Amino acid sequence: MINSLQGFQIKSFQIKRTAQRLIAALSVTAVAAAGLVASNAPSATAAGLAPVMGIASGSGILWESTADFNRDMDAIAATGATWIRVDFDWNSIQNESPTTWRWDRSTDRIVAGAQARGLKVLGQLGYSPPWARPADCPAGSNKCVPTNVNAYGNFVRAAAERYGARSANAALRGSVDAWEIWNEPNHRPFAQPKPSLDRYSALLIAAYPAIKSADPDATVVTGGLSPAPDAADGTEIAPTTFLTGLYARGARGFFDAVGHHPYSYPYNPLGGQSWNAFTQTASLHQIMTNNSDSAKKIWGTEAGAPTGTDVGRSVTEAQQAQFVTDYYRGWSTTYGAFTGPLFWHQHRDSGSNAGFYDDNFGLLRRDFSQKPAYAAYQAVANGGSTPTPTTTTTTTTTTLPPTTTTTTLPPTTTTTTPGPTSGERIAGSNPIGWVESLSVTPSGIRVQGWTIDPDRAGSIDVLIWMEGFQLLGRVTADDARLPLAKTFPAYGANHGFDTTVAIPDGAHNVCALAVGVGDGTNTMLSCRDVWVTSSPFGFVETATSGVGGLNVTGWSIDGDSTASPAVHIWMDGTTFLGATDSDQRRTDLGSIFPSYGDAHGFAAAFTAPPGLHSFCMYALNPSGRGVTTPLGCRNVFINTAPIGSLDTVVRVPGGVRVGGWAIDPESVDPILVHIYVDSDGVATTADARRQDVGNVFPAYGNNHGFDQVVETPSEGATRICAWGINSGPGTQTLLGCRVVDIGHSPIGSLDSVRRTSSGVSVDGWAIDPDTASALTMHVYVDGVASVEIAGLSRLDLAPIFPAYGKDHGFSIDVPADSGPHAICVYAINQREGAHTLLGCRGI
Repeated sequence: MINSLQGFQIKSFQIKRTAQRLIAALSVTAVAAAGLVASNAPSATAAGLAPVMGIASGSGILWESTADFNRDMDAIAATGATWIRVDFDWNSIQNESPTTWRWDRSTDRIVAGAQARGLKVLGQLGYSPPWARPADCPAGSNKCVPTNVNAYGNFVRAAAERYGARSANAALRGSVDAWEIWNEPNHRPFAQPKPSLDRYSALLIAAYPAIKSADPDATVVTGGLSPAPDAADGTEIAPTTFLTGLYARGARGFFDAVGHHPYSYPYNPLGGQSWNAFTQTASLHQIMTNNSDSAKKIWGTEAGAPTGTDVGRSVTEAQQAQFVTDYYRGWSTTYGAFTGPLFWHQHRDSGSNAGFYDDNFGLLRRDFSQKPAYAAYQAVANGGSTPTPTTTTTTTTTTLPPTTTTTTLPPTTTTTTPGPTSGERIAGSNPIGWVESLSVTPSGIRVQGWTIDPDRAGSIDVLIWMEGFQLLGRVTADDARLPLAKTFPAYGANHGFDTTVAIPDGAHNVCALAVGVGDGTNTMLSCRDVWVTSSPFGFVETATSGVGGLNVTGWSIDGDSTASPAVHIWMDGTTFLGATDSDQRRTDLGSIFPSYGDAHGFAAAFTAPPGLHSFCMYALNPSGRGVTTPLGCRNVFINTAPIGSLDTVVRVPGGVRVGGWAIDPESVDPILVHIYVDSDGVATTADARRQDVGNVFPAYGNNHGFDQVVETPSEGATRICAWGINSGPGTQTLLGCRVVDIGHSPIGSLDSVRRTSSGVSVDGWAIDPDTASALTMHVYVDGVASVEIAGLSRLDLAPIFPAYGKDHGFSIDVPADSGPHAICVYAINQREGAHTLLGCRGI
């Protein structure tokens, strides 16, 4: 085995697959070794569950030959899946102009193919054509979320009209059951130039009613969220952060289900790590519960694991098969109460390069031959158990060319190495092992993992390199790891390593090399891309007009210490508003950046003048290396005038009932509301409980409603207006005006006049608008009056005049002979106003 080496060059891997962001920003976590920990997933037969299963077909199937298309669709149907996820490529369908539609290019064929095979369709609606891309879209990219939401709304409406339950095309009617609004909107490759909660929430809010207007029963799913961490530069937004942001922007009523991509590869999905996107499914549901939205489901619109030889990303085919079983059983048994379908990405490899992970996600190989995962998928779909594959260990051997670097690896003078004394020997001579975690800490890069040399029972060394030529440190893998002793009893437990090495600021490729002592070569355990900074980093999550003026929330961490940086806020580039400490407890940050702790959040209010302003936040470097870091700027309109609404103006006994709500943005206290009837004013306080208002403006509480009855002295059309009165500096706000027709005279109806044995009976109802009391009725027979009260129960009146009740009916018998008579009925006004003739009849 080579024990010394002058240097080596390591090629960094370019990350372009949407799912693999376990290593990004400052949270870099690696993966466990193949076969080291057995899966604890329940077997299919033991679980007795039937998960809702789908296939995310990918875009390649849209453009392939008819023969390959039919082979692919038959293979998908044969898996036992009940759903297929299909790309509805806006860029292809409307590439030329807003008035050009080419459904035949891609979607008609696959939708018809799915129908013919009994598959339900989830249509993923993206990506932008040239004419709809925003001004900041990189040249040639169709992955830019459009700012022209009307254009996107027209596209999704047309799709729902063509393929929905009300389609005019009988062959396509009801062929799409659900729609997904964009793909991975929290991840820069699919939301260029970088993700924007404002843009996406506007897109979602426009798309939902457009789809529902064409197909009310269709399910609308948010774009499946990529398993990305929050990036300081905003190029990635974590799923939990993104979903929280959607709720904060009022999108709650504009989706029926939440899309999620619970990738975990090359870790098993049931590993339970905090960063594991499968594990985070519960966190997403908790956010939904916190926003009173727990009845909705989470759809896993992509999940999977690539096979092949791409170190650090790929799994073995046996592992992939186990992942299939574990994904679906875990999805059903752990999260089944709040999840919908889970779509496996994808049915067939998209390429044939075993060294590039993105080519190898399929259940089938590129040549249509089956991987073990295909049978595993069928077994789960059919309710049976998948055979547990034989545990294997993947060893990646890297032979490295010499360079001119003077750093040297272990000397080659070792000639005798004790081998394992008992138990089964590991095959081969190259070291095996894995880097389990590689994370940024205040002191540098922490690298954890394990390695064993098959030729030696003792511990070996691991070298940590940067950029393939700079040695950062050396550690002996002699930490006790009890699971290793159980898995490899001949070698014992002392083969783990955990070391922290210093590293300069910037983006780096960090590698761990196991140095062999026997007849084989050294083994590259893993290479990871990391970003290191000594300066603070963080994010401004919200900046809104609120209590006190400007309200801001966010977080900030110092790159080379656990200190909580101070955050300074500047207005319009010239005015310093104040400072706050980022020391509030945020357990979500602690789980993402465990080395830094969780006391790094901030939430503060600052006095700001009314109007539109630019507010910029800066995290100050507390000590040591690094500089002050801009966290971001937000344009916020500061409103100091009251806000509110005039909701109700209705006629009631004694006048008009005026109701609504009003809030002064500068205070949580109730404010005055002035109500004007023409020119006469009445003051009331908006302090009545309004739970709906409190739900929308939680910082202000519930007690901001008003409900006042005002007198209306004049007859005819009357203008009623309500004003919110500012409790501090600023203007008053007109909440609304209504014109009502005020009548003080009684209203009613003479429903019938009929003969009786003793005379005449008259029936009807009458109400005096000025009172809820029963009023007096005069019945005239040939000019001779009888007086009665209209106080009988009339259930039909109460729903129409709820303020007056039901007791306003009359049924009056008056004496009369059998000859002809003129009968007239009057409702007598109780207060001001004239009496009302309800009618005259001849009999």
